[in-house]
Amino acid sequence: MDEKRGKRPENDPHRPGEYRYVGRDWLFKKVEQWLDDSSKERTMLLLGEAGFGKSAFAAQLVDETMKDCVIAYHFCSDEDKDTLEQKKFVYGLVISLARIDGFKTQLMTLLENQLKEGDTELNKNKAYFDESGLDLFKKVTRERGAQGVLNDYVLPALCKMDEPEDGKNRLLVIDSLDEAALAEDKNTIVGLVTELAKSKKFPSWLKLLITSRPQESVTSEL
Repeated sequence: MDEKRGKRPENDPHRPGEYRYVGRDWLFKKVEQWLDDSSKERTMLLLGEAGFGKSAFAAQLVDETMKDCVIAYHFCSDEDKDTLEQKKFVYGLVISLARIDGFKTQLMTLLENQLKEGDTELNKNKAYFDESGLDLFKKVTRERGAQGVLNDYVLPALCKMDEPEDGKNRLLVIDSLDEAALAEDKNTIVGLVTELAKSKKFPSWLKLLITSRPQESVTSEL
């Protein structure tokens, strides 16, 4: 993952412009209907064995089919260990979500409560959230675990945002969660995603789409 832009790994074969997904129109339609129906479950878990095309489907969803609805995404890969680390997962979400003015504003407000009023770094970074803004966020949260950063900053900032003006739900996509479950660190991204899926702080207008192999360490949690 490119932490500054929320991009997929450089070696991902499904990067924008390099792969065109064909077929499974019925699945795209099913996802669209689920996203539009606020009465449906918050989380959709798409399961498939290796070779089913889960990552290609997720890439097409993010890049083309539903790109206007996707506000953040994360592609796990056992070939890129950075994509399996909890803290980098959370920071990647932050920098992706910070492209949305409402989230950025709420996050900076939370940071204000942690820093002195006259902090020059805070004043310098109030108006934007680029690499410097991420460095500021890391400074405030460096002693916190990924779970704490998610619960105390990311989810509260999301919940304080206004609903989208067009009235449409938004989507967070996480691909190949099973690969994160196999990480050597016992504290895996699976635990954080489970927190997102079950948290009462999760905004009503945001839904979570997860792809994975049918692995018990994932399905038992979600």
